[in-house]
Amino acid sequence: MRMATRIGTLDAALVATLLWVAAVTCRAGVGFDAASNVLLVTDFPAEFPCTLKRLASVDRQCGWGKVAYDAAADAYMVSCDLRSAPRRHGHVLPSRDEGQPEGGAGHARHPGRRAVLGRGRERRGQVVGGAPARQPPDPRDPQDPAITPALKFDCRTRGQYGLRLGANNSAGGQLHAFHAVIAAATPDKAHAFGLPPRGDLCLLGDGLVVERTTISWVAGMMLYGVAADMRRDYRIQDCVFENAYSGLSNGRNELTRCVFRNMDMAVNDYGSLDAILTDCVFENNDCNLALTFTSRGVVAVDCVFQPPKKGDVYRGYVNPATKTKQYPSLTSRRHVIVEVVDEQGKPLPGAQVTVRNEQGVYENVERGKAVTDATGRTPGQGDAKAILLTEAVRKATDTENQPAVTEFTYTVAVSAPGYAPAVRTGLRPTKSWEACGSRCGSRSRRRWRRVVPDPDRERYP
Repeated sequence: MRMATRIGTLDAALVATLLWVAAVTCRAGVGFDAASNVLLVTDFPAEFPCTLKRLASVDRQCGWGKVAYDAAADAYMVSCDLRSAPRRHGHVLPSRDEGQPEGGAGHARHPGRRAVLGRGRERRGQVVGGAPARQPPDPRDPQDPAITPALKFDCRTRGQYGLRLGANNSAGGQLHAFHAVIAAATPDKAHAFGLPPRGDLCLLGDGLVVERTTISWVAGMMLYGVAADMRRDYRIQDCVFENAYSGLSNGRNELTRCVFRNMDMAVNDYGSLDAILTDCVFENNDCNLALTFTSRGVVAVDCVFQPPKKGDVYRGYVNPATKTKQYPSLTSRRHVIVEVVDEQGKPLPGAQVTVRNEQGVYENVERGKAVTDATGRTPGQGDAKAILLTEAVRKATDTENQPAVTEFTYTVAVSAPGYAPAVRTGLRPTKSWEACGSRCGSRSRRRWRRVVPDPDRERYP
């Protein structure tokens, strides 16, 4: 099935034609707004989903001409935006510029009778995607806790059907998902979804915004083809990627507060991986990182890695184009807080704090100069001025799975009017947001306060 998806809310007054499905007591319906070129699917419960076969039937009866079925390929093509949300929640549709091509076209392959598109029970929000639209969706709608969509694939065999968005990164096709579930209808490996032959999701197109969404039970790679620098709209944050061969594969990507779990390989390098992961969690994976081809790799900021069950993979690779060997790497970075108190243990505001890398790698320190606040601390979580340090770099070598590990240490200097300068050397940022402290005394007395580790954070093994 081929499908371009845009799912969100729509004010009922904007719907030019609306066909209610009388068999559903919750008044489920399908409507089309010609001005915005949007098909609206509304109020279908999980027990009576709007399958693509049903959507095509409504389209045919109403004469909209937006849903076509290719019997030979068992594929549906939706040639407009497709949105799903409760009817009672109003929404102003994004306008389409005159002359803007309908195009677009993301696709999904699965039998129309079995693909489930409706209101899920597990997560809340909306799913948005489809042909290019220059005005973004109303930003208020993703925060609506009453919108609960789900897109599910009912495969008879593993990797039988899947989801394809766009033909390439410039031909249109968008997927926006908020508080959504995209998953196999039967949650097990035998029925995991994904495009033949490998079972991947192919998320091309020019827009991908996924927030507070769970993607689960994919036979192959979840984010294959995804790259931030090849899209007009891109954002991936607060998501769960679980139960798949791999989560992130290749490209320039930035993911924030995401969870990768129950994966064969959570992050899989096929040659162009260049990712920045912030506040991400890796748990219960066979392999967290498979770094095998790229000359770059992963920068992990404040991430938590549980030990992989089968170990990570580090391997050098001879680039056939340049004839040079590439060594992918993991760079771990962590925010720290410096706490300054006086002789009596009272917070010392206004103290000047300077952090320097002891190995002379100046780029390892970001925002290394700070001033303590009323609590005697440098900027903390949520503050863009917080001190950020590189903990370590693990880089592939000529010996497979024996990366070279370079750990970094730092000198922290503190000064305050009326107090002798205090200096601490050999600081290692092994835990994010760890508070390292200084007790400032008289001009002849200075010493550092004991550092209390944060038990809720784990260091990468």
